[in-house]
Amino acid sequence: MVIDVRVFGAVRVVVDGVPAELRGWRLRTVVAVLALSAGEQVSVEALAERVWGAELPERVPQSVHTLIARLRSAVGADVVRTAAGGYVLAVPAEQVDVLRFERLLRDGDDAGALRVWTGQPFVDARSEWLTSTVVPRLEELRLAAVERRADAVEPSSGLLAELRELAAQHPLRESLWIRLLRGLARSGRSAEALGLYDVVRARIADELGVGVGAELRALHAELLGSDAKLHGSGEIEPGTPRSLPVEVPGFVGREGELAALTGAGALAAIDGMAGVGKTALAVHVAHRLAARYPDGQVFIDLHGHTDGVAAVPPGEVLGRLLQAFGVPLERTPENVDDRAGLLRSVLAGRRVLIVLDNASGEDQVRPLLPGTAGCGVLVTSRHRLSGLDLDVTVSLDTLSQSDAVELFTRVVGRDRVATTAPGVLAEVVEQCGRLPLAIRISAARLRTHASWRPEDLLERLQEHRLSELASGPRSVAAAIGLSYRELDAPLRRAYRLLGLHPGGDFGTASAAALLDSADAGRCLERLLEVHLLHEPSPGRYQFHDLVREHAIRVGSEDKDRRTALARLVAYYCQGASEAAAQLYPQVAEVSHGLAPIIGTAEAAQAWLQAELPTLLQLPTEAECTVHLSGSLYLYLRTLGRSTALEDLHRRALAVTKDSETRTDLLLRLGECLRLQGSYAAATAAFDEALAGAGDYSQGEAQARRGLGIVLALRDRNDAALAELEIALRLAWASGDRDCQLDVLNAIGWIHTKRGDTTAALDYTQQALAIAQSVGHRMVGKLLAGIAHDHLLLGKPHVALEFYEEALEHARARGNRHNELRSVDGMAEVYRQLGDLTRAMAYREQSMALATELDSRNWQLEAHQGLGRLQLALGDADAAVVAHERALELATALYQPVDQARAHDGRADAYAVLGRYHEARHGWQHALAILQAVGVETTDEPETGVLALQAKLGYVIEEASNQAL
Repeated sequence: MVIDVRVFGAVRVVVDGVPAELRGWRLRTVVAVLALSAGEQVSVEALAERVWGAELPERVPQSVHTLIARLRSAVGADVVRTAAGGYVLAVPAEQVDVLRFERLLRDGDDAGALRVWTGQPFVDARSEWLTSTVVPRLEELRLAAVERRADAVEPSSGLLAELRELAAQHPLRESLWIRLLRGLARSGRSAEALGLYDVVRARIADELGVGVGAELRALHAELLGSDAKLHGSGEIEPGTPRSLPVEVPGFVGREGELAALTGAGALAAIDGMAGVGKTALAVHVAHRLAARYPDGQVFIDLHGHTDGVAAVPPGEVLGRLLQAFGVPLERTPENVDDRAGLLRSVLAGRRVLIVLDNASGEDQVRPLLPGTAGCGVLVTSRHRLSGLDLDVTVSLDTLSQSDAVELFTRVVGRDRVATTAPGVLAEVVEQCGRLPLAIRISAARLRTHASWRPEDLLERLQEHRLSELASGPRSVAAAIGLSYRELDAPLRRAYRLLGLHPGGDFGTASAAALLDSADAGRCLERLLEVHLLHEPSPGRYQFHDLVREHAIRVGSEDKDRRTALARLVAYYCQGASEAAAQLYPQVAEVSHGLAPIIGTAEAAQAWLQAELPTLLQLPTEAECTVHLSGSLYLYLRTLGRSTALEDLHRRALAVTKDSETRTDLLLRLGECLRLQGSYAAATAAFDEALAGAGDYSQGEAQARRGLGIVLALRDRNDAALAELEIALRLAWASGDRDCQLDVLNAIGWIHTKRGDTTAALDYTQQALAIAQSVGHRMVGKLLAGIAHDHLLLGKPHVALEFYEEALEHARARGNRHNELRSVDGMAEVYRQLGDLTRAMAYREQSMALATELDSRNWQLEAHQGLGRLQLALGDADAAVVAHERALELATALYQPVDQARAHDGRADAYAVLGRYHEARHGWQHALAILQAVGVETTDEPETGVLALQAKLGYVIEEASNQAL
């Protein structure tokens, strides 16, 4: 039996000329591991570690034995032998291609060894050991053999093609480029070699941020000297250089930028942050435009931002351009202006494209520009080149998420991610900040770790993002770090301190507080010019995620860190206090020793809208958090941001010991929880506030008010009134207007629930008179309450007038909860008036607002009202669904009367559908609830004891008729 084992390309075992069937990557990995030690024992432990890596099975010996049994079944029992503590692949080394490859290299037969290499090894096996240890070693042996062969033989077209292909696959291996450039020069293609040198130097600078090595530089000098001798003296013979780099594989997206650049005039520039893909786009555009410029396309790296390499002076660039276009070295003028003039003369009447990559600024580029319209120039830079007269400028942003995922997929290979959930890939590219350099690095890491899943890569990125975004010499941190190191000292300080800012974006004023500098605006503009900051909207600045992470890293040891943060916190605390005082006159302003920040109510609204995300993320410090919880309370409550309020107050409670302050915090926390429908938690907060109030009578009144409202929401109306009456006496005694208004409104509401709408209207009107006399924020809420009372009294037109006034009041002040209360009432008014189209329009608004504000109680009302409206529109099935959702919410909120209303609404729909048994059951349930709670009527005329009893009589009669 003749066995031939092949691991170059796919792993195969050929038995007597017939390929064995090796099913599953793990079985092929076992073959690869054993083949590398053919004729020698591989221990069970070593075999398991090389096959499974860190994810060893629970029972290693049994799992290994199972794989060996499968292998023996596929290739023959004698081929794999058991040895003490392991297994041996009983095949001569000459019959294993990888071992034959290594033996030929040892014998000095490079050509023979290279013939054995038929493809990348182990492509269908999967092992971290193979990928990280064996493959790199074999690859190095192969490349060294190719280089020795290139040194030993005359360059043929086949050898040059092979060198070019390998250099493209290993662009950072200078020794391959050296062989390729020498081979081209020895083949009489020195101009092409010189052009390719610029490509190599640009690629290495772009990938590593460093210059080329000494041997490659020496070769370049040698080529220049040879080129000068070759040209000699005499007339200048124009050359036609073609030195554009090979396109970066996997280029995706950028359709808008491509359209702008390919349709542009003679001079275009691409600017953007490090790693955003400026060079890749420029090369892609240049290849698209090449046909328009038949007289040559030249690519030159200006090294404006290359670590360890000085920017190339304009004079040197001009010299290289002149040589590329056929000007001998001895005919090149010394003076920069003369060189520029000669270049313009050489290019006159010709159509040439020049790509100037990695420019440091306008001064480096300006002398290099041709003087004729037939030539095109494409410049890339990390700086905005606003000093040049450009036909088009493209400031490159990161990729869209879909393009970022496509780039990642192309680089890593579609097969590798075919079964990966789209959400995982989306999160991976988001962790990369959708930055092309970061995406390519992360994809390369996944590609070279065969045992990793995309989920593993994602986990590593989430834990140590900047550290993970490095592959070999490529690193996102190094690319960003170069831009940082090029800043002057004041800008480096600004960059570090701005990294401390907790907001997603920031304005000049907060930056000035952080930097303690009146020149903050200029600092921001300069960081914007070098793409270390973005300006997402006028006057607002932000870091890219990865740049921010770098700024935080380099600023972690900054000695100004603590004092800078203290200045920033003081700025935001004073701003919040001033804004609250402008919007809510009853809130006392607290100064933090800074100059005034906000002078009008309009400015307060604008400032809070811009800075709210930052205010909610400021560092948790006792004084700051407590201050913000009070300053922002009314604003956040008006916006319906109850969850944010809850978080802010819980953080404040965690750092506060003062008893009166804690009582105020607990009272506001209870309100937040009540608005969310978390009644048990709200009750606990109000109880704790009441227990800690002591002699603080205002605190006691507010706690009893809160408890009374929660009790009423749960239809415990007698207990609620008892608490509210005590609260009202305390509020009158202390002169607490807020509490007086809240309690009067709540008592009126309870009378409404009990069916005494006249008494309810009296209490609500008392509250409205007080609120209007002092211009209180509760005016809108009270107007809506009066409207509701008029609706229950059968006066829908009067109700509509009050609801319209309430809605206008709410929208003028941005009060989302009062807006919701008003549109919900107007939907019901129009339903009762029979204008079902308008009713549905307002109902849809109320549903959207209730969802946006995450108010379960108002969601309940919206679904209940929707069910009534859908039944009126003739869609009883949809009405059943809406009332069932209302019932779910009422049950979750422990609101029995609302449960009765939902049962009643669903039963009404069942009756229309002829489902009388279910209708009767629903009405019976609703009636039982109301009788148990002890109420005769509800907020809906349709749901009351008398109405339900009448419906039950009707359904019994209808059911009897149906039976007949």
